[in-house]
Amino acid sequence: MTGRILKYCLPVLLVVFTLSGVYAQIGAFAEVDSNYAETGNPFIVHLKVAATNGKPQQTDYSTWRSVVPQENILKQTDWVATGSAFTSDLTLVFFR
Repeated sequence: MTGRILKYCLPVLLVVFTLSGVYAQIGAFAEVDSNYAETGNPFIVHLKVAATNGKPQQTDYSTWRSVVPQENILKQTDWVATGSAFTSDLTLVFFR
Protein backbone atom coordinates (compact mmCIF):
# COMPACT_ATOMS: atom_id res chain seq x y z
CA MET A 1 0.00 0.00 0.00
CA THR A 2 2.79 2.43 0.90
CA GLY A 3 4.53 1.65 -2.37
CA ARG A 4 1.35 2.42 -4.31
CA ILE A 5 0.84 5.74 -2.51
CA LEU A 6 4.50 6.65 -3.10
CA LYS A 7 4.19 5.66 -6.76
CA TYR A 8 1.37 8.14 -7.28
CA CYS A 9 2.66 10.76 -4.88
CA LEU A 10 6.00 10.99 -6.69
CA PRO A 11 4.54 12.54 -9.87
CA VAL A 12 2.77 15.16 -7.77
CA LEU A 13 6.00 15.99 -5.99
CA LEU A 14 7.85 16.23 -9.30
CA VAL A 15 5.26 18.70 -10.58
CA VAL A 16 5.54 20.79 -7.42
CA PHE A 17 9.35 20.68 -7.45
CA THR A 18 9.36 21.62 -11.14
CA LEU A 19 7.29 24.69 -10.35
CA SER A 20 9.47 25.41 -7.34
CA GLY A 21 12.46 25.68 -9.68
CA VAL A 22 10.47 28.05 -11.86
CA TYR A 23 9.69 30.22 -8.84
CA ALA A 24 13.07 31.93 -8.98
CA GLN A 25 12.55 32.78 -12.63
CA ILE A 26 8.97 33.99 -12.89
CA GLY A 27 7.57 34.10 -9.36
CA ALA A 28 5.34 31.02 -9.68
CA PHE A 29 3.99 28.93 -6.81
CA ALA A 30 2.02 25.67 -6.71
CA GLU A 31 0.34 23.65 -3.99
CA VAL A 32 -1.84 20.58 -4.06
CA ASP A 33 -5.13 20.03 -2.24
CA SER A 34 -4.08 16.61 -0.91
CA ASN A 35 -1.03 14.94 0.65
CA TYR A 36 -1.23 12.05 -1.83
CA ALA A 37 -2.82 11.06 -5.12
CA GLU A 38 -4.98 7.95 -5.22
CA THR A 39 -5.44 6.04 -8.44
CA GLY A 40 -8.43 7.42 -10.33
CA ASN A 41 -9.25 10.16 -7.80
CA PRO A 42 -8.86 13.69 -9.16
CA PHE A 43 -6.91 16.25 -7.18
CA ILE A 44 -6.21 19.92 -7.73
CA VAL A 45 -2.93 21.76 -8.17
CA HIS A 46 -3.38 25.44 -7.29
CA LEU A 47 -1.09 27.60 -9.42
CA LYS A 48 -0.17 31.19 -8.57
CA VAL A 49 1.92 33.64 -10.61
CA ALA A 50 2.99 37.06 -9.39
CA ALA A 51 0.91 39.83 -11.00
CA THR A 52 4.08 41.82 -11.69
CA ASN A 53 4.75 39.34 -14.51
CA GLY A 54 1.35 40.01 -16.07
CA LYS A 55 -1.49 37.62 -16.77
CA PRO A 56 -0.29 34.34 -18.33
CA GLN A 57 -1.54 34.11 -21.90
CA GLN A 58 -1.35 30.34 -22.10
CA THR A 59 0.21 27.59 -20.04
CA ASP A 60 2.40 24.94 -21.66
CA TYR A 61 2.57 21.67 -19.73
CA SER A 62 4.58 19.80 -22.38
CA THR A 63 7.60 19.52 -20.08
CA TRP A 64 5.42 17.53 -17.66
CA ARG A 65 4.35 14.94 -20.29
CA SER A 66 6.65 12.22 -18.92
CA VAL A 67 4.98 12.57 -15.50
CA VAL A 68 1.54 13.97 -16.35
CA PRO A 69 0.21 12.79 -19.73
CA GLN A 70 -2.25 15.15 -21.47
CA GLU A 71 -5.17 12.76 -20.80
CA ASN A 72 -4.52 13.06 -17.05
CA ILE A 73 -5.21 16.81 -17.12
CA LEU A 74 -8.96 16.95 -16.61
CA LYS A 75 -9.50 20.69 -16.35
CA GLN A 76 -7.77 24.03 -15.94
CA THR A 77 -9.52 27.17 -14.81
CA ASP A 78 -8.86 30.54 -16.41
CA TRP A 79 -6.24 32.77 -14.81
CA VAL A 80 -7.96 35.10 -12.32
CA ALA A 81 -6.47 38.19 -10.67
CA THR A 82 -6.42 37.74 -6.88
CA GLY A 83 -4.64 40.54 -5.07
CA SER A 84 -1.01 40.64 -6.16
CA ALA A 85 -1.16 37.41 -8.18
CA PHE A 86 -2.97 35.50 -10.90
CA THR A 87 -4.29 32.07 -9.93
CA SER A 88 -5.48 29.02 -11.80
CA ASP A 89 -6.49 25.52 -10.70
CA LEU A 90 -5.38 22.42 -12.54
CA THR A 91 -7.39 19.24 -11.95
CA LEU A 92 -5.35 16.05 -12.47
CA VAL A 93 -5.96 12.32 -12.17
CA PHE A 94 -3.50 9.41 -12.16
CA PHE A 95 -4.13 5.86 -13.32
CA ARG A 96 -2.21 2.66 -12.66
